[in-house]
Amino acid sequence: MADERENPDFVRALWTAVLARAVEDYRYKGRIKESKAYRKDAKKWIEGTDYKGVGSFAYVCEAIDLDPDAVRDNLKNRMPDNE
Repeated sequence: MADERENPDFVRALWTAVLARAVEDYRYKGRIKESKAYRKDAKKWIEGTDYKGVGSFAYVCEAIDLDPDAVRDNLKNRMPDNE
């Protein structure tokens, strides 16, 4: 049996899940301290400028055939001005 990590569908599903979780954390508006920390981390990751590293926002978007700048802009445009 082949290693799951070499299966393109598995890899795509993994990076999709990573991005989905980051978006959920980024959009969090509640008061739970731990979740606010996750939001801060997600914001740093999404708005960061690391375009080279495996696991960077740009890398993840490109791995699932999304334009990182378009995704980033879409997320920023959907956030209230005070966020």
